[in-house]
Amino acid sequence: MTSAPQLSAVPLYTAEHAADPQLSFTRLRQQGPVGLAEIDPGVLVWVITDYRAALDLLHDQSGLWTKDTRGWMEHVPADSPVMPMLQWRPSLFFADGQEHAHLRRVITDSFALLDPRHVRDTTMRHADTLLAEFSHAGRADLVSQYARRLPLMVLNTSSGSPTTPHPSSSTRSRR
Repeated sequence: MTSAPQLSAVPLYTAEHAADPQLSFTRLRQQGPVGLAEIDPGVLVWVITDYRAALDLLHDQSGLWTKDTRGWMEHVPADSPVMPMLQWRPSLFFADGQEHAHLRRVITDSFALLDPRHVRDTTMRHADTLLAEFSHAGRADLVSQYARRLPLMVLNTSSGSPTTPHPSSSTRSRR
């Protein structure tokens, strides 16, 4: 009988990872559709590296997998910097089954109230504004100057909030 190979957790919190995250992601993919990562010293997580595996996980109704982090939070040191991000709270992101369906329905029903033509026009107006900000330079970081900002601007307009985000919100969205 052969035993399963021992996986070595890929650290995702080191200076090496920050300098070359693609190397870390390559190492995770080499482990297969599910890789073992360390997100803080001693805090191990499974990372889905394959599209099909992600779909299987997201569509799983068996209850084997859960978004509820309360079952393993005892393994995360209280002073760990990942604690605030992973700590359970009552929200769509930490709910399964009927609770998740209920919370998702609230969001879906809210978006259904939006006029698609208005959303399209708002999106085009904000896209034009963002493009005008950097088009004269001849080059841009499309993620930070466009892709991160456009959805927030459209959602803010749709909800009646200011379209200019607070400076700290752009920092938060990068994490």
